[in-house]
Order: sequence, then structure tokens, then C-alpha cells
Amino acid sequence: YFMLLQASYDVKKVSQSSNMPNLKNFRKALFWDTDFSKIDWQKNKRAIIRRVLERGNNQEIKELLSFYGIKTIREELKTIKNSHLPSFEENIKKYELL
Repeated sequence: YFMLLQASYDVKKVSQSSNMPNLKNFRKALFWDTDFSKIDWQKNKRAIIRRVLERGNNQEIKELLSFYGIKTIREELKTIKNSHLPSFEENIKKYELL
């Protein structure tokens, strides 16, 4: 009984962690306008990608790349019209995302 209970817990824990990146690699200040614990990382990926590429540091951008993958980020970048911050374009070039 307890082995099955532990196995069920382990599966649930792994499935939950795959739906979000390692939050320790992000500063909460990066998402100052929302409740950090309630971010839907799949539904809001375009806004998250834009925010991190505009205002994120190297650690945050690397976690973003690890979580979404370069292919997904490149697809989302096609739908982002433009950014008002020059760091957005600089990070796209730096991480070779186009």
C-alpha cells in the first residue's frame, strides 16, 4: 500500500514539475505585475518569452531556453511584433534565436 502511495506521489510530483520551469532561476521582480505562483507557463508563453528576453538576466534566459526549447521560442518570436526595449533584440542576437 505505502509503495503504491509513494509511486503515485512521485508521478504526480514529476508531472507538476514538467509544467513549469525551475522557479528558483527567476527573480520575482521580473514578473512584478502578476502573482508569480499563479503564472500559467503554457497559456502565457508569448508574454513570458517577451518579458524574459526584454528584462531577464543570463540565468533567466537560459532557464527559459531550457524550459520551452529553441524551436518553441523561435515560433513565438514570429508572433511578437516588436519591442520597445533594445535588450530584446540584443538577447535574440546573443542567443541566436532567429
